[in-house]
Amino acid sequence: MAVTRKAIRGEVLKRIRGGITGTATGGTTSTCVVANDVRCDDGGGSILDSTLYEGDYIRFTSGNEDGTIALISDFTANGGTLTLKPTLSNAIANTNTFEIHRRLHPNELDDCISRSLRAMYYVDYYPLSLVSDPDMETSGVSGWTNSNATPTKDTDSADNVDALGGAQSLQVVTSSTNGYSYVATVDVQSESAYSCWVMAKADGAFTASVIAYDQTNSATIDSKTWAHRDWGIVEFGFQTPSNCDQVSIRLGAEETSATVHFDNLIVQRNARHSYELPSWLANPEADIIDVLRYSGTTPFNLTSSSVMDESQLVYSPTAANPSSIILDTGTSGKPIFIKAIRPFLAENGSLSTDATTTDANFEWVVSRAVIHAFKLLRDQAPGSETQEWANLYAQATREARRQNRRWDARAANAGGKKPEVR
Repeated sequence: MAVTRKAIRGEVLKRIRGGITGTATGGTTSTCVVANDVRCDDGGGSILDSTLYEGDYIRFTSGNEDGTIALISDFTANGGTLTLKPTLSNAIANTNTFEIHRRLHPNELDDCISRSLRAMYYVDYYPLSLVSDPDMETSGVSGWTNSNATPTKDTDSADNVDALGGAQSLQVVTSSTNGYSYVATVDVQSESAYSCWVMAKADGAFTASVIAYDQTNSATIDSKTWAHRDWGIVEFGFQTPSNCDQVSIRLGAEETSATVHFDNLIVQRNARHSYELPSWLANPEADIIDVLRYSGTTPFNLTSSSVMDESQLVYSPTAANPSSIILDTGTSGKPIFIKAIRPFLAENGSLSTDATTTDANFEWVVSRAVIHAFKLLRDQAPGSETQEWANLYAQATREARRQNRRWDARAANAGGKKPEVR
């Protein structure tokens, strides 16, 4: 089940004893009032120290100041008033939620979460394809071209194909009949045979359409449709016309205001043997588990045959994406998937917003992020506190190792025959 950065950070905050989460009862542009919460409001009983939260960071997690980070410059325990610096753009309102960070800056905890996910792995089935973003896992749709349609990346579990992994599908909503979206065009050879294979799902009584389009000559080459609410496979072969240099695969719907989904868009040239590997596959020799040709007819009942033994890895030290694989694909036209160990976040990747989700197990990612947080606290602490934080770091490491044994795909898939390297 997908979890948000906000949920992960809130749990890490508790486990490192680094602060609290709460809900405001009101405020201004320079104050946050937390009345009737005994952690902030002692009702005039002189129980809470007036310096309790001074110098801490406050991060708002809902309302008009969602995402804003400020310093707490003063605290009045009678009534629960936190004075903020600098002044905010909007007044804090009743029910606005917040986090108070005592030990680390909130952004440091976000970095701990992202750093953890970059070193956490799962088994993925990546489609080898001539189109970019074939598995729809690239963040956003900035590379897509649209006509009478709005594409988004959908992370809802009902709209993803669990059988082949991945956290996203492409959702296309049309604003007119035959609206469509397509990712960057594919360079092709004219008068050559290609195959197209994609998973599709049509919400309501709509008809999803898949069109192979000749970009050079502005003409449709071939098309297929899918008019079912469950996921299915749309596949067809097509011949590029004379003088055709580029094609696009247009994903859309025949009706207006239609909502359709697509995943694993595969375009292959028949009898082509060399395909670039994805950039996240930084160590193909270690992380490729198998190379599979799928021949099933539905997403959830796929049959496969391994072509691992005939596969060879090739490296180019000058290429932007330096590794590719040579396959003995024959002329079957059936799609090829790489079964591999994949990180939850690519190198230098991050969960960019509090609403951004990950499919990593909640306890696993929290335990890993706690390690990074304790390491920061150990390294930043004065000498008198270093040993205390070192002990907590060691305890957290033991818990993370236990979670790794349960969830880490690298351990579960160690060993096995690998493609030959050239």
